[in-house]
Amino acid sequence: VGIGTVDPSNKLQIDHTGADGDDGLMIVRADSSTADTDLLGGIGFDSTDGNVPSTITEASVFIAAYAAEDHGTDDKGGDLVFGTSVKNENDDTTSTEHMRILDDGKVGIGTTSPDADLEVSNTLAEVAITSYGSSLSSNLNLRRGRGTEASPVVVQDGDTLGAIRFLGYNDDGTSFNAAAAIRGKVDGSPSDTDSNDMPGRLVFETTSDGSSVPSERMRIDSSGKIGIGTTAPQSALHIEHTDTTTWPSD
Repeated sequence: VGIGTVDPSNKLQIDHTGADGDDGLMIVRADSSTADTDLLGGIGFDSTDGNVPSTITEASVFIAAYAAEDHGTDDKGGDLVFGTSVKNENDDTTSTEHMRILDDGKVGIGTTSPDADLEVSNTLAEVAITSYGSSLSSNLNLRRGRGTEASPVVVQDGDTLGAIRFLGYNDDGTSFNAAAAIRGKVDGSPSDTDSNDMPGRLVFETTSDGSSVPSERMRIDSSGKIGIGTTAPQSALHIEHTDTTTWPSD
């Protein structure tokens, strides 16, 4: 079948010009009103070995779009959902949603309500980055620049470039709080004359009992000096303390 062409090369081919009203395939929900969470449409993938599903959400694999709010002249928010059927699942049962892209761009894997740009939620949530080859490595790059993406500007001394934070759900029943963190920071002013100059330090933080804010406990500065209890180590290992009950008197 050819739409927009008299010589289709595929089972179904839609040719278009890219112009308004002539730029692809549109699936439209046509009823008197569309409410939040209503199915807008989708694509299902299945086979004739067993019952052919009567709805896309019962297909072996599906991509579906849902309204993210009541639709109207000034409201058209939507979520995009990806789902599959697990092995040995019966016909005529709803398949499992595995990933959702919310109307604000947040991506949830294993959750329908991510509260970060990317949230992975599961009984055992793991993220693996694997590389192969004699000269390759796996990298997780946490990058920061001042300015904007279109016009980035050099970072400044003290800027946090990235952090790994460890959070636990609080007994107030409303939030996760940080118990510890590892931060990478700029440790000095990047040189105006050397484009490869980026001095940095690592900061290790933990949260005291009774607090919800991590405090710095140790740092490794740009020269390699290690400071414990001090933010300005003066030697290879510099330890400062105030608790005489846990430190030898001599």
